[in-house]
Parts: sequence; structure tokens; C-alpha cells
Amino acid sequence: LGLPEPYFCRDHDGSYIVECTEKTAYHSIACPNERSDGTQAEPCNARAPDSAGTISSLMALAAFGYMVADVAADGLTVTLAQTETQTIRGYTQTTAYLTRSVGMATSVAIVGLCMNGKLYNGTFAWSLSFSSICMIFAFAAVAMVPLTWKFVREDPVPQSQRAKLGPYAKSAWQLMNARHFAAVCAFSILYSTVRSIESPATVLVTRYWAGVHNLQQKTASLAGQLMFALGLALVRRYLLNHSWRRLLIVTTVILIFVDAIFVFCTVFDVIRNQYFFLCDVLLELPTAVEFLVTTYYVVEAADAHNGGMVYGLLTTAHNIGLSLAPVIANQIFGLFPMNLSDSANFIEDSTRFRKVVAGSYIIAYLFSVIAWAILPLLPNQKDQAQARKRTWGTSRSLAIAVTASLVLCFIYSVSTLLLTVFPATACLKFVGGPGC
Repeated sequence: LGLPEPYFCRDHDGSYIVECTEKTAYHSIACPNERSDGTQAEPCNARAPDSAGTISSLMALAAFGYMVADVAADGLTVTLAQTETQTIRGYTQTTAYLTRSVGMATSVAIVGLCMNGKLYNGTFAWSLSFSSICMIFAFAAVAMVPLTWKFVREDPVPQSQRAKLGPYAKSAWQLMNARHFAAVCAFSILYSTVRSIESPATVLVTRYWAGVHNLQQKTASLAGQLMFALGLALVRRYLLNHSWRRLLIVTTVILIFVDAIFVFCTVFDVIRNQYFFLCDVLLELPTAVEFLVTTYYVVEAADAHNGGMVYGLLTTAHNIGLSLAPVIANQIFGLFPMNLSDSANFIEDSTRFRKVVAGSYIIAYLFSVIAWAILPLLPNQKDQAQARKRTWGTSRSLAIAVTASLVLCFIYSVSTLLLTVFPATACLKFVGGPGC
């Protein structure tokens, strides 16, 4: 499966014709009547977005396979982490995530170098096709099968002790009935939802106002992965026993303050430079802290026999929140007086629109602060997590409420995101469109 013909027309050297200027006025389709007024060019393939549904569905299928493998691997990691003493518990988890970050940095480097052609808004005269890149990563995924079989060690479970679907589901329901676990499930979905509501303007601010090219963006992403790995190493060395809630508050403040500097200087045209804008890779340091804090609880909640189950349920809750956040963001920011996803507004670059974009970022930052109200659902540290596990007891009604919320949020987010994929429904105001 290849990519469709590009939405915008391309000039002689393969660059996209996004604006009608004196340089591009010769193109009769992009700039009819030799228009050169600086407005947005006409598309060469207006139906290019129609292919998004098929490509997104295949990528979602690949992501599903990755998540199954990831949860199994993290379940084994949790089992290993439970053998650590309380003072160093979390070291194994952090080391595993540190290794993963190195792998992610490698994938970013491959994409940055091999997809930096003009077709991908890059600067190289060559690039690999989308299908070729997919084949490279598919080969890496397939190679993990024999490597896992050869090098991963775990004690075999006798046939008589292997969990069947019915008893396994019953065990999961019993876990959800535990108040301490249901509370953290609620924290996972609520915090990841509220904390992840972001302005939809970011993509186009990066493209049009900051003028970021593909290679520079991937280089920054690579640096970001390395910063993330550094953040993991710092947590492993210095912050294993610090208050989880305090760390989340401090990292949020740092993230907002640093990000606001780069964003508002770009939005109001104080500094519009791709290298300045990409300096926000520094944010990966506090992001790493935030990521680890929200995963450390898994080791405390798990027993000797259910590490994979605990990790799977909490990962599900967290990822449902991540998928729900853009849905809510589209609906909130779709009410704004000017469309934050319309490239024509960024090309026009009016003072009024700059204020609208700035307002969207301020609202997103407010949601990050509002997320602090959810922190009491998370234990403050390992000792409090163990105390809750011993003393909080069970609650069937709480389990029903949390489980029902997870199911409803999953159905709502998936259904709404599917509506945004297909052109016939993406225009609905309900999903953040301009109206059909």
C-alpha cells in the first residue's frame, strides 16, 4: 500500500506549492490566473485525505500488535521488579524504559534520514518510499520473535496452573473490586485525559510559523529521545524515593513555563526560527519524570501471580485517556471563532488569529493545572501504596463505576475518532469540524 498523490501541487524541484507567490504563479492548477497574492494555493489532489481511513486503520492494527507485546514484556518486568528491595524498587523498570528509549531514538533517526526528501517536506534529493520504511520496521518487529525465544527467560507454568479465560476474567474483576486499585485506575484515565488536552494548532504552528523542516524536526525528536533517556537515568539515580505527587506538580510547572516561552514567541512573531522552536526538546527531561511516576505504582499493586494483569489494566486505562483527550480537544477548540486546523488562517497570519491560537494554548495549560485535582487518587509513595493495599478493602459499586467509565470512554473516543477519519463525517461540528 503506497501513499496517494500529494494534496498540494509540486514545483520543478519537487517542493510543495503552498502559497501563490511570484515564484509559483506560473502553475496553472495551484495558482489559477497567475495569482500571486500570497494566499493558499489550490490543491492538485483534493481527495488525498480520503486515504487516511485505510492507512490509519492499518497503523492501528500494527499498534495493537505492539501493545500486546509491550504489555507482556512489561508484565515480566514487573515480576522482576518485585524482587527488589523497597529502597531501590523501580530501578529495573527504569532500566527497561531507558533501553526502550534508545530503540525509539534509533527509529527516529531512520525516519529522519530516510524520509527527508521533498515528498515529505524535507530537503534531500532522495528518500525511501513509505512502503520501504514500513518494510524496515516490519523486519525489525519480526526479528524480535526469534530473539525473544532465544534470550528471554521466564519460569514455565505447568499446564494445570495456566489461567483460562473464565477464571482470568474473574481474577481481573476481583482486582477491580479492590478500592486501592480502582482508585488508581480512575487516576490513570482521568489524569491522562485532562493532562493530554492540547491545542490542535501545534502542527500548523510548527509547519507555517516556525518553518520547521522534516530533517530538523526528526533531529530534534532524536535529541528529545536522548533527553528522555537522560531523564530516566536521573530518576533512577536520584528520585526513586521522592513524593510522586510533588514530582508530577513540579514537572507540570516546568513543562508549562518552558513550553510557553517557545510557543508565544513564535505565535506573536517575536522569534520565528525552527531551531529556536525545536529547543523545546528540553521538555523531555521532566516528561520522563512524569512518565515514570505514573508507572511505578504497578509494582506496588501487583502480586506474585498477576503482574501482567495489573500492568495491562492500568495501561488500558492510561491509553483510553490518551485517546479521549484529542476527542475532547477537538470539540472544545472546534467552538473557537477561527479554525485552528485551517492552514489558510496560518498563511494569512492576522493579529486576531494569533490571539485565538495563543488562547488555545492558555486553555491547554489550564487543563494541565486542573489535572492536579486528580492527584489524591494516586498514592504519594511506595509505603502509602502498600498501606492502601492493606487497609482500603473492596467496593463492588466503585468497581462497577470505574469499569463502566472505561468501557464508555473507550467506545466514545473510538467512535468519535473514526468520524474524524472519513471526509463525509470529519466536517461535523461534533468532532471539531467546521460543519457539513
